[in-house]
Amino acid sequence: MKIKIDFVTNSSSLCYLIMAPNKITKKSLIEEGVIPSRIDFFKCATDIKRLISIAEERECDWVTYARGPTRFYGLAEDWYYKAKEIIENGKCVLLIDMDRNYHDDVRDFEEIIRGCGCQIVEVRSD
Repeated sequence: MKIKIDFVTNSSSLCYLIMAPNKITKKSLIEEGVIPSRIDFFKCATDIKRLISIAEERECDWVTYARGPTRFYGLAEDWYYKAKEIIENGKCVLLIDMDRNYHDDVRDFEEIIRGCGCQIVEVRSD
């Protein structure tokens, strides 16, 4: 006899791809009013080498830098190319996962991001 079990997961994170005019730190977002316990993941990339390191979840050596990432563990492949274009245009990229169980905090977070001169490029459920 075979037993089939389906697992249903209810995601609790919203993943943000954000374009920033300059480097923004997690500390600066907290100072603007973002509740630190609501941020599950925060990465800032100001150059392609850092972006590749985030995508591959390892240090970027000169070979990987020359050819680009071959695996995308820390960042979806389509987001990598969007982020790469943002960086090539002289902007910074923020990758932030926000706990969506706190709806008011998510709205506040999005307002704070826009108030910092940033643009939310895309949002996904994790």
